Amino acid sequence: MFIIPATDWPDYAPLHADRIGRMAAGSGDRFKASDIDAALLAGTMQAWTVPAGYVLLVTEIIVYPQFRALRLVGCVGTHAHRWGRMMPFVKDTARALGCSRLEALHSAVWPLHRRGWSTFHILSEIPL
Repeated sequence: MFIIPATDWPDYAPLHADRIGRMAAGSGDRFKASDIDAALLAGTMQAWTVPAGYVLLVTEIIVYPQFRALRLVGCVGTHAHRWGRMMPFVKDTARALGCSRLEALHSAVWPLHRRGWSTFHILSEIPL
């Protein structure tokens, strides 16, 4: 697993365009594919993948007054269910980036509690 440097994102973007589109479609209108693509190019989001390129994890660093957290924005691919195998590397890298927590906004179908996560808040919304 490795992080794709922002400067290299233009080379990887065509390979992951469908994954970025699926991630945007599942974001509850929070992101368009172009938003994620622009954030990856700017380096405000991070793209993680494996040498075979079959999965893409996108994260962003959130800075709170008391700590930094690495937020998992989305994970899409042919074997995205295997994302748990990436977590040791993600955790080590998050610590190296000065983060003391991981957080994820996710749908209820991802049973993260089975992987050691605890629910801190639940985000609910209503359109205005």
